[in-house]
Amino acid sequence: MPSNNSSSKGPVVPDWVKPELFEQTLKDTVKNYKKILKFKVSPGTRPGDNYVTIMLRVEVDVELTDNTTKSISYMLKTARKSAEYGETFGNSEFNIFDTERDMFTNVVQEFKDMYKKAGLEVEFGAKCYKLDIKEDHIILEDLKAKGFRPTERLAGLNKEHTLSVLKKLAQWHAASATRVAVKGPYPEHLNKGLFTEEGKALLKGLSEGAIKYILKSYETIEGHEVYYEAVKNMKEHIMDHIWQVGQVDPNEFNVLNHNDCWLSNIMFQYDEQNQLLDTYLVDYQLYQNKRI
Repeated sequence: MPSNNSSSKGPVVPDWVKPELFEQTLKDTVKNYKKILKFKVSPGTRPGDNYVTIMLRVEVDVELTDNTTKSISYMLKTARKSAEYGETFGNSEFNIFDTERDMFTNVVQEFKDMYKKAGLEVEFGAKCYKLDIKEDHIILEDLKAKGFRPTERLAGLNKEHTLSVLKKLAQWHAASATRVAVKGPYPEHLNKGLFTEEGKALLKGLSEGAIKYILKSYETIEGHEVYYEAVKNMKEHIMDHIWQVGQVDPNEFNVLNHNDCWLSNIMFQYDEQNQLLDTYLVDYQLYQNKRI
């Protein structure tokens, strides 16, 4: 019998994450799929990673129609069941899971198709699927199986990795601008992202919740006295600055921005000799069409 296990450390696996829920996804993605033999769920992030959602790795051993077995893994992103998450996201009409799924299944595919038509094979992220359940979620292919891994964020990036990230962003921005020229404006929820009246409360919660931790972190930096008070005084009107930055100027060159491009949202692919092959962006939740 398949079992639903989770690590003693890390997030609690939601009750609805059961083997039978993955049957259709397995049928759609695994050639000659027959049945599930083993089912395991474990934390999908490293200790210290800071994400607003829960990331889980789903590992499945399946039997194929020729009686051989195969191991498959997925990354499952779900909502946190906490008061803080509810206060920040629960009252907003902006659903980060719907937005991210739309990005993966529609926008990313449009960009890939445009590059393919131009004679280039360009990938931007993992393949995305959907489970037949009402719970907020995103299910993605596990990039680890393709040799992808995150970098050590505290160490930063060397020149090679930095150039790879910039190249991927340039490819994304070019495709996003071309897509508007060819197909017209993006849907309203992508044009404005969180920068709507409904999203104001969410942005306020995110920014005001973060500022106290930013100030605490600054206290550990030598020479922070020079700018500490300025940042502290900005707390009262930081939302005004964020709102101003997020407004689209039709007279500017606008592209579809990631809005959360930092080291924890970038994956690097390596070959067996540890040579860098490609770079993918992850977390497609906060995209917005605006100037670079």
